Amino acid sequence: MLWLWFLEMLKKCQSSFLENGSMVLGAKRQQRCLLAPIFISFLLLSASAFAQEDASKILKLSLSETANKVVQHLPQLKIQEYAVLAAQASKKEAYSSYLPSVGLGFSATRGNDPVYVFSSLLKQRSFSQENFAVPSLNKPDPFSNYQSALELSLPIFSAFQTEGRVRSADFAVKASQSLRENSEQEAMLTAIIAYTRVLSLEKMIAVAQDIVTISEQAVKEAENLQSKGMVLGCDYLTARATIAQMKRFLETTKFKLAAAYSSLSILMGLSQEEKIALIHTIPPEQFPEIDIVEFQKDLLTLRKDAQAAKYNVDLSQSELAREKNNRLPNISAFARAESNTNQWDDSAENYTAGLQLRMNIFEPSLSPRIDRLQAEVKRSKSFYLQVEESLKDSLQQTLSEYQSQNEILKLTKQSLMDARQAGMSIGDLYRVGKRSIADFLKAQTYQLELENTYWDIRFGAYINFAKLFFLSGKLNSENMQILETMLAQDNVSLVEQTP
Repeated sequence: MLWLWFLEMLKKCQSSFLENGSMVLGAKRQQRCLLAPIFISFLLLSASAFAQEDASKILKLSLSETANKVVQHLPQLKIQEYAVLAAQASKKEAYSSYLPSVGLGFSATRGNDPVYVFSSLLKQRSFSQENFAVPSLNKPDPFSNYQSALELSLPIFSAFQTEGRVRSADFAVKASQSLRENSEQEAMLTAIIAYTRVLSLEKMIAVAQDIVTISEQAVKEAENLQSKGMVLGCDYLTARATIAQMKRFLETTKFKLAAAYSSLSILMGLSQEEKIALIHTIPPEQFPEIDIVEFQKDLLTLRKDAQAAKYNVDLSQSELAREKNNRLPNISAFARAESNTNQWDDSAENYTAGLQLRMNIFEPSLSPRIDRLQAEVKRSKSFYLQVEESLKDSLQQTLSEYQSQNEILKLTKQSLMDARQAGMSIGDLYRVGKRSIADFLKAQTYQLELENTYWDIRFGAYINFAKLFFLSGKLNSENMQILETMLAQDNVSLVEQTP
């Protein structure tokens, strides 16, 4: 199209040149005529190139891509990941109690304490007859002892404390992993809601823009007729007020869309300067039926926060059993090898090894600890039941809303079809003078209200369908693909009538 315009400009320049009587003046005009379209073409091509470059910077996102970005960025998930790592480290720490501990020590001591000197001489195996002298025993000379020692201890029976710690740590890992998975599903649901919010607002803006365009054309025509006295002034003023109300709705929706895009960017961790665009899709007109029994069954077995609450019950019971086992004895093996000397070129080696048994006969704090853990078991069980009941209630309410939306959607669609047909009919009557401009815009306003209601219900049913997956613990990548497949391409405007 640009080159056709360019050739047309050249033809006009040639005509201007031929019609001019002066060759010099004609040459100057031809030069200006040649340069003008070239310069304008350059500007248009540059603008087109910049527009294409700017469009290439827009990040186009599908539903799954948006959900992945939200999952990767959401701070709550990072917190849960660190909680899982901490729980796994605690489990390794509990396992380490099965292993022997080895220690190496060195000391350098000098003194004239009689007991210290006597024992050091024995350890160095340098005790002699002279050391039995009473003056030497009572007032020994200062003596040095350099000792290096290797110590080993091995638990043989820990009164089931190590086993209990490992078991409790395992429940803690499972609970933290379940919470992490639940947070991931919650992040996916948050992404779906935010994504759907943008799509619904974009759809309403497109619909409202079509209705406003049609109404503006009608008001412009009415203005011409009003100036000729063919339209009443009150009808014309009513029409202007009505279309102003439509425009306010349109502008308000645009502001809501900007806020929705901003929220979506924050969820994905993008800066406000980065431009994003969603693939224009709409939910289906009909949604599948839901088996409440199956979803309730999945809720009890698959819901991750319910699983975490159950693992916390197991954890508290494990800690209670471990505390009760504290009444049993502890048995451990030990060994120590040491070297003692006061001369670096000579030393004496000694060792000790044996078994140690320790048993608490009376421990005043044991009974209160058991009482506290028994209360903790009851608290965790009550919390688990509370989570279970809350999830059942949420599932039932969401299902009821979802089912009602499906029924209302059918009725609203029929009302919307009637409103569209009525708008076209009133438009035809208005053109032949049997209806006023106020009647026509009233019909357009009613249609806009129904459009808003219809699409709000349709997108809301889609969100509730996704919530049902989340509430039953099945909002995984496979079902995420199902949700994305349900969205159909939206290329055609639903508003087809013209006044």
